[in-house]
Amino acid sequence: MALNELVEKDPYELPLIKGIIRATQGSRIFSVIDLKEGFYHVEIEEHHKHKTAFEVNGRVYEWNSMVMGFKNSPHIMQRVMNNVLDEYRGKGVEVYMDDIVVHGKDAKIHDELLENVIRRFKKFGLRVNPKKIQYKLEEAKLLGVTINGEDVKPNEIKKQEMLEYRRPECVKELRRFLGLTGWFRDFIPNYAYR
Repeated sequence: MALNELVEKDPYELPLIKGIIRATQGSRIFSVIDLKEGFYHVEIEEHHKHKTAFEVNGRVYEWNSMVMGFKNSPHIMQRVMNNVLDEYRGKGVEVYMDDIVVHGKDAKIHDELLENVIRRFKKFGLRVNPKKIQYKLEEAKLLGVTINGEDVKPNEIKKQEMLEYRRPECVKELRRFLGLTGWFRDFIPNYAYR
């Protein structure tokens, strides 16, 4: 039996994406940081490693760090990052698992927060993905939207995906399409009535 079937769901809640976006309103400078292999930063306690065992070519292996497919990984990651950045969360630093946005009304506030975040990352041995950093921008992409402190717009990639979606031909495809378009409900007036 798979581990996900045996484990109770972690009740630790992920923040609402809308709440994170709302918290950035009024800011003028943004940096978005993605942790490099974020979930792998979380080590599994030695006495739990055997629960992750798997076999390849007759050899048994165990995970040393948290994996992305485990159903509680997002909740554990959120808890870890909330603890790492606790004193800054909601004060110009917003955390969604391994995605962090640093924002401020001016460069001085932003830079001070960013220095503190980087200091905390160093203290806890967290590595940043340099390819995904958005540094000190007036407009940034975050969690599927583009933010600038005043407006929120859907990312072009998501928009294009919806526009290119072919007409659903069965219930399963219709549900998939409604899930995709439902993501845009905040951007489509009277979405529920169309």
